[in-house]
Amino acid sequence: MNSPARRATRDDLPRIASTLGAAFSDYPWTRWTVSEPDHEARVAELQRLYVEHVALPHGTVWVDDEVTAVAAFLPPVLPELPEDVMERIAALQGDDGLARQAAADAAVAARATEIPDDTREVCSQAWVLATVGVHPDHRGAGLGSSVIDAGLADLEESMASCTLQTSDERNVPFYERLGFAVTTVVEVPGGPTVWSMLRAS
Repeated sequence: MNSPARRATRDDLPRIASTLGAAFSDYPWTRWTVSEPDHEARVAELQRLYVEHVALPHGTVWVDDEVTAVAAFLPPVLPELPEDVMERIAALQGDDGLARQAAADAAVAARATEIPDDTREVCSQAWVLATVGVHPDHRGAGLGSSVIDAGLADLEESMASCTLQTSDERNVPFYERLGFAVTTVVEVPGGPTVWSMLRAS
């Protein structure tokens, strides 16, 4: 039986970081945008920083009881991060990682202009499924679906749409089963392919 999903708290941060670090250690996007030395540890700290300073105070974070699955949802508008947090993020990504992320973000933004105006308007006002990960030792038990479903059910109460990006093609049919549809596919020069998806309210 799957553990029920619940809202995360600050007490969960160490396990959230550990789970997401392991979950994203071989993910195409993080492999391309985060420096290689101590890669998994860097990813874990980056995830902790974003959850601690962005997702928990401004969005919603959902976990299973053992925090082996995590899903973080962010609102469409966010305040700027404190300068010291931004500096730490930059150090963890490294100069190459930051440049690659900027190039990828620009490529995705350029392709977004091809989306029909009404869809682009929905995307601009939608919440974002910013991260979802399941510890490799606990995959295949439905935990990822459980934490995502909890977050989506919360958004449905306010009639909010939701967007996401994935750089793993295997994730696309999974998200389609949850009601998302592909809006753009971008082959980032020298980097991963990025699928942008929308679940309209």
